[in-house]
Amino acid sequence: MRAQSDLPLAPAGGIFAREQLGTLSTNNAAREAAMATTYSYACCECEGMEDCPGKVTAATKDEVWKLMELHASVAHGENAADWDDETRNYLGTLIREVAA
Repeated sequence: MRAQSDLPLAPAGGIFAREQLGTLSTNNAAREAAMATTYSYACCECEGMEDCPGKVTAATKDEVWKLMELHASVAHGENAADWDDETRNYLGTLIREVAA
C-alpha cells in the first residue's frame, strides 16, 4: 500500500496537481482580500431622504448602483434612467467603502 503523500492529486495537468497548489493558495488569498472590502449606500444620507431606512451593501460599486436604482424605483417611484449626470455624480459620493 502506498503512503497517502505518494498518491497523485490529479492527472498530470489537472487543476489540483501538486505544483499548482501554491497558485490556488495565492488565488484564495486574493479573493479573500477582494471580499474584505464592500460598498454601501444609505438612502437617508441623500438630501431630502433623511427619513428613508433603505440601505444596501454589496461586493462592488456596480452592484450597489443596481440596488440603488431598484430601491429608488420601488421605494420612491423614481426612474433611474431619468437621473442626469449631476444627480448620478452626487449619488456616487454617497457610496461608501466598508472594510469587512
